[in-house]
Amino acid sequence: MFDSVKTRMQTHSYKSIMDCVRKTYAEERLGGFFRGMIPPLITVSIIKSISFSVYEGSKQQIRSVSETLQGNTIPSLIGLTFISGSVAGTVVAMMSSPLELVKLQRQLEKLMAMHARKEAQITSLTGDALLREGLAMEKKKGAAAGGAGAGISASSAAVAKVERHSHGSITQHGVVPTEEAGNSSWKTTKAIVQKKGLVGLYKGASLHIARDMLGTGIYFSSYETIKRLMSETIEHVRPHHHTTTTSGTTTTTTLKGPGPMVHFFAGGLCGVFSWLVVFPIDLVKSVVQKEVLATHPKYSGALDCAKDIVRREGVRGLYRGLSVTCYRAMPIHSLNFLVYEAVMDYVKKWSGHANDPSPIGNLGASGSR
Repeated sequence: MFDSVKTRMQTHSYKSIMDCVRKTYAEERLGGFFRGMIPPLITVSIIKSISFSVYEGSKQQIRSVSETLQGNTIPSLIGLTFISGSVAGTVVAMMSSPLELVKLQRQLEKLMAMHARKEAQITSLTGDALLREGLAMEKKKGAAAGGAGAGISASSAAVAKVERHSHGSITQHGVVPTEEAGNSSWKTTKAIVQKKGLVGLYKGASLHIARDMLGTGIYFSSYETIKRLMSETIEHVRPHHHTTTTSGTTTTTTLKGPGPMVHFFAGGLCGVFSWLVVFPIDLVKSVVQKEVLATHPKYSGALDCAKDIVRREGVRGLYRGLSVTCYRAMPIHSLNFLVYEAVMDYVKKWSGHANDPSPIGNLGASGSR
């Protein structure tokens, strides 16, 4: 539900989160919030497993070839986890990009269908009707115009009005929702392949890879760094007994480890922080991917899209939908790491390795945020 609202706010204009929720419910009922959820539900476990495996493998490989990136200091820990997380994010993004494209199309398909019907109604208007609508707008603004110049100005105003409406709800402009947009993820996939070929499933993939490469690196490195720093200051910690041998003498050292509250807060903070950094990339990706089935796409590429958004709405436009994303990120990633660390502790106890020291820079979670 939160992801659907985020996508709608990124690609269309709404006054607020509640405005988006109300209009979505009015036009599509509860089903509108859950479109496109089947493919992610089926593949999420596989994607998470691959992400974790690649991340852990990357850490081991980096440690084996680098003497500086061992994770024993904060800078070293940041470098180790950021690079490893970036590798995991890149691999996962290349695999999941088509799935996310189909999900986005499903989330927006009904809204875009209603938008198309509205545009068809506008383009079917006679020149006189379009002129009258434009003139009405000019009168409201108190603009004085006459002759042919007035006709051009009025027509432009009407077109501008239509363009503004295309970024928001359609029902409020007199178009009744229909079931013509109802599809399945499989039908959506076939439609993309038939119109754009297999390469069409990777529209926006470069943005997806850039988002996950940067975002997952920040996600993992910020979690481990915050966890390390909080572990040094919070009293609620669990001891780990580590036995070392020095010059033939065996000594036992008690190392402080992070507790559940550390995992909870570090997970939530890292989720929010990573989204704050990569959200503009995600927004541009969503807008570009929305046009995958368009015969004449509005944007020639990501840069063209970003420039247009900034021109129309300022830099703030690149952060539409950020608030709902942060509301979702905090609890999800807090619980994600809390549960993961608890499971890892259980597995260690079950396998008889409960007293083993935790690897420096140990982190476990999916690159999917």
